[in-house]
Amino acid sequence: MELTRARATAARAGLDRRLLWFNLLMLALVVALVGLSQSASRGAAVERARIATENIAATLAQSIAGELDRVDIGLRNVALDLEADFSGGPPGAARIETLLAQQLALLPQLEGIRIADAQGMVRYGRGVAEAPPTSVADRDYFVRARDGGGAPGPVVSGPVQSRIGQQWVVAVARPLRDARGAFIGVVYAKVSVARFALLLEGLDLGRAGAITVRGSELALVARRSAGGEPAAAVQVGSRAVSDELRRALAAQPEAGYFIARTALDGVERISAYRRVGATPLVVLAGLATDDFLGAWRTQTREMALLAALALIVLAASSLLLQRAWAGEARSARSLIREGERHRALLRAAGDGMHVLDREGRLVEMSDSFAAMMGYTRDELAGRHMSLWVADLTPDEMARRMRAFEIGATMRFGAKHRRKDGRVLDVEVVCLGVRIEGDELLFCSSRDVTERRAQARELERYRDHLETLVAERTEQWRASEVRFRALAEQSLVGVYVQLNNEYRFVNDAFAAIFGYERAQDVLDGRVRAHTLIAPEDRERVNRVSRSVIAGELPMTRLEFTGLRRDGQRITLETFASPIHDPEGPSAIGLLLDVTVQRQIEAERAAALAREQGLRAGAEEQARSLRELLEQREEFLRVLAHEVRQPLNNASAALQSALSALPAEGGAAERIVRAQAVIRQIVDSLDNTLAASALLASAQPLNPRDADVGALIELSLGDLDASRRSRVRVERISPTRTASMDIALMRLALRNVLGNALAYSAPDTPVVLRVVDSDEPLALVFEVADEGPGIAADLMPRLFERGARGSHGMPGHGIGLHVVKRVMELHGGSVDVQPLRPTPPQGAVFRLWLPQGQ
Repeated sequence: MELTRARATAARAGLDRRLLWFNLLMLALVVALVGLSQSASRGAAVERARIATENIAATLAQSIAGELDRVDIGLRNVALDLEADFSGGPPGAARIETLLAQQLALLPQLEGIRIADAQGMVRYGRGVAEAPPTSVADRDYFVRARDGGGAPGPVVSGPVQSRIGQQWVVAVARPLRDARGAFIGVVYAKVSVARFALLLEGLDLGRAGAITVRGSELALVARRSAGGEPAAAVQVGSRAVSDELRRALAAQPEAGYFIARTALDGVERISAYRRVGATPLVVLAGLATDDFLGAWRTQTREMALLAALALIVLAASSLLLQRAWAGEARSARSLIREGERHRALLRAAGDGMHVLDREGRLVEMSDSFAAMMGYTRDELAGRHMSLWVADLTPDEMARRMRAFEIGATMRFGAKHRRKDGRVLDVEVVCLGVRIEGDELLFCSSRDVTERRAQARELERYRDHLETLVAERTEQWRASEVRFRALAEQSLVGVYVQLNNEYRFVNDAFAAIFGYERAQDVLDGRVRAHTLIAPEDRERVNRVSRSVIAGELPMTRLEFTGLRRDGQRITLETFASPIHDPEGPSAIGLLLDVTVQRQIEAERAAALAREQGLRAGAEEQARSLRELLEQREEFLRVLAHEVRQPLNNASAALQSALSALPAEGGAAERIVRAQAVIRQIVDSLDNTLAASALLASAQPLNPRDADVGALIELSLGDLDASRRSRVRVERISPTRTASMDIALMRLALRNVLGNALAYSAPDTPVVLRVVDSDEPLALVFEVADEGPGIAADLMPRLFERGARGSHGMPGHGIGLHVVKRVMELHGGSVDVQPLRPTPPQGAVFRLWLPQGQ
């Protein structure tokens, strides 16, 4: 009996050891699966945060680039006017000051526009006469403009502290040159850093996000953070940045991202940066890791708690197994209980977990695996893997099941067939284990069908792009062949001029000057100036130098030429600048118009009466132009003298409001005053847009912009008391769209403002974003529950000045601006018919074309 008892004890001890090893292996498997799941989850959270910050940085960089482009247009207008004046002698001071004042009125966001001479002394501009003599010769923008050698684009520098206005500004400069190309000074504008700070408003940064604009040498221009920070931490001009930012800029100067603790406030963020065009300005948008990793950390703590619980359970199980001799019944119950717990964990797993034996039959599975395959658990239990494996033959399945090693982890891609016949792309992770003598394969399958479809779609886009590049290259080559064939067969003289020599002429050009072959004129045999009459030589050479240098676009010029035999002929040429590998050149057409000019002289007397009538028409046109100039002058005065004081008054009211208690009557009156000022500014913006920018026939240059950022900016423009009534429904998955975000922001704000104004205060306004396949467009629908639109107003609803009999304040400009904005984008705006049952309301639809 004692021998039998000893044998039984030894058998139980061997069983205990095997069960102990099985528990430890299960613990390792759970820890490995939790680690893999949480690692993938964290990577997905970081990727979403990176995409969000890159979209914010790209949107803000586009806005700043547009702001700088408008400033540069003003500087170019000044430079072109002054350089034209300098060709006839230095212009008067009054003329320069008037020109600067006109441009400054068009750009009220500037601290000033000034002009410095070639030695760097500031001569003209606002505040120059009252300030002591000031030099900018040591400023970076002056040195770069002077030594830039005529490089295209403006020079942007800053932030710097203005020596005249004593404000922190960003400088935008352009060089001034006389007719000979000599440097004569710099015209520069000062953009206040407050303007950049204003552009940062209205962006969603989370609870601790931040967005920053930095300039030359990464000096701070403007910054806004969701949590706020001490004033000393955001001092303009500060160059305190993290080492991670410097390393990222060194590796990728134009755009990129990094994760680091911000030098100004010590908050760890994922930050995306983007350079604003060719300027030193860099936009950084950061989201705090506490914001976008908060859910992941909570999940990690829960998973760690679950793993710790599993560890405790396994430890208790091991202890119970060590005391198995206390009673077989109790040991059996403990083993059954532990098995149920492991089975529950397996069934609750998120990925498709399943266990196979050496024969390839299903031993256990999670509920998620059965759902992925489209079967019930009973339908899959005990079935062979050939039921769902779609990419292996039966022989290959058997070989792999025989070949898997105990303790080895395998990761591979596969295809699984669902019950309905659909084939899924999956990633499978397998681990071979031995439990109580049974060799099993623990597998986890994850559905990656959508991800691989996206990868294939991206590959098709890449192939299509390469095909387009090859086609465009072949078109360029064919164009060059056609040009040479056309030039050689043309009856009009064709030439390419480099300095004072001809690099190419056709036979017609040579024949005009009495030469038999084109080769007789090339290779320096004939100088360009020898073909021009002495009285016209200086004028023609001056225009030729300007065209070759790229200072003039396509130019028409008429002059007297000299043939080889000395005969004088009248010639007309059309020339344009081109880029030649040997240097700046000009290409042109030459016509012999001697006979035409003689005929024109004979007809001059007969045309005298017609010219008199034309003079009268021109006088009438001149009167109309004067009226238009008076209107534009009035708009410039209105923009400067009305809008800027209103903005200053709004800022002052906001400052006063922050110092008053929230429940006082004075605070309510200040809020009402701010609403009135906002209404006046919105009306003024619509008036200026309808009268100036939207009246232009020039096409837009749309860029990809974030749809969510457009909606946030438009909502931020609304009155705070009515903003909560707007409900946004994002039905479209589109995240970015091609648009001019500033104009679309104005149009969307006008439609939302109308819907809020003409509906009851307790009713909602719905902003719905949907896709349209025919036509291909992104549609913004704005629906309200107001009284709708009168039938007699519908035909002229979008005309300028059209208004109903509702008695609401306004000038009938807002919807005209909306229509013009959508036309500039190639789209349209319409109003759906009234709903048959209350609430009737109105539904405006803004059609924004995409994919053109």
